[in-house]
Amino acid sequence: MQTKRLIVQKPRGTVARLTSFQGGIVGDTGKPNGQPRRCLDASRAERNFGWSPKTGFEGGLRQTITWSRAHRLALDASRGHAVSANSRTLSNGRRS
Repeated sequence: MQTKRLIVQKPRGTVARLTSFQGGIVGDTGKPNGQPRRCLDASRAERNFGWSPKTGFEGGLRQTITWSRAHRLALDASRGHAVSANSRTLSNGRRS
């Protein structure tokens, strides 16, 4: 898999799209910008261990979102919150 550079704002938009988030995304302009781009170079892992990533960024996000949604119901239930698969409101009235 080829190394790709990601602009930090792009993943936020990708997560919003994959989760069907309809709200706005606002960055905190009072905080330092930090590193505006991230790039993973897995060449050392490939060279030393023969490992290379098989899942791309968006595919990995999709898998993570699917896993999180599947396990969130169980986590909320273990905390005593009744949550239906079709609802985002917890039994105590909080929005998720």
